[in-house]
Amino acid sequence: MKDNLLKVVLQAAYDSGYKDGYSKATENIEHDLKVPLSEKSHVIQKLWLTPKDLAHEFDITLSTQAKMRMKNRIPYHKIGKYVRYKRTDINQWFDLAKIV
Repeated sequence: MKDNLLKVVLQAAYDSGYKDGYSKATENIEHDLKVPLSEKSHVIQKLWLTPKDLAHEFDITLSTQAKMRMKNRIPYHKIGKYVRYKRTDINQWFDLAKIV
C-alpha cells in the first residue's frame, strides 16, 4: 500500500511538471524494492529512545541517567510515567559537551 501511495504522489509531481524527478524517483523505487533489507546501506534509527535504548547505544547506565535527570543535566521528556529521550536532543547534548 505504501508503494502505491508513493507512486500516486510521484505521479502528481510528474503531472505538475517535475518530469525528471518522477522518472528518477520511480527508478529508485523499483530498485529499492528489489534490494533486500540486509543489503541496504542505511540504518533506520528510532527518534525516541527508552532509557534502556540510551544505555545500550550510548553506554550510559540506567542509574546514571536517573541521577542526571534529577539534576536536569540530560535532556529528556516525560510522557505520563514514561521517560523518553529524543535522539536529536541527545546528539545535540553530546555536541555541546564536546571539549576541544
